[in-house]
Amino acid sequence: MRSLEEHVGPNIFGTHEVLRLASCGRAKDILFISTISTLPIHLGYGLTERDREYGYSISKFVAEQMIVAARFHGARASSYRFPFVAASATNGHFRLDHGDFLNNLIAGSLDLGVFPLSDADLSAVLPADYLCNPISTIMTKDRTRIGEDYDFLDPQAPIFN
Repeated sequence: MRSLEEHVGPNIFGTHEVLRLASCGRAKDILFISTISTLPIHLGYGLTERDREYGYSISKFVAEQMIVAARFHGARASSYRFPFVAASATNGHFRLDHGDFLNNLIAGSLDLGVFPLSDADLSAVLPADYLCNPISTIMTKDRTRIGEDYDFLDPQAPIFN
C-alpha cells in the first residue's frame, strides 16, 4: 500500500485544481468520481490507526470533503462513489495490469476453471459500463440531480460460495 504522500498530488491537489477551474468564469458542474474505499467513513465509522497506513482511502476522503465544502459554498457538485469496477458487461474488456487485483483474479479463475471458495459479497463489484450509464444520463438528461451524491452498490448481488 502506498503512503498518503503519494496520493496527495493526484487526489487532493487534483481535486483542488478541478474546483479552482470550475470557479473561474461562468459556473461549471463538478462530477466527482470516488471509490468504495471511503464508504465506511461515510457510514459513520472513524479512521483507525491501521487505516492511516493506507494513503489512498484517506486522500479520497479528503477530496470528497473538498467537494462537500464546495457545494456548501454554492457549487453544483456531485460525488459518485463507485465500488470495485469490473470488466465491461457488454464486451468483457478490463485493465490488464498487475495492479488490478479483482479483474486479474477473475481472469485467472476463468483461465484455470476454478474460483476460490469464499463468502465474497458481490454487491461491491459492478461492470464499468453499468456504472457509466447513470452518470451520463444525469449529465445529459437529468441535470436537476447534479448536486446530489450517489453510492453505487447492488443489494441484490449473489454471494460466491
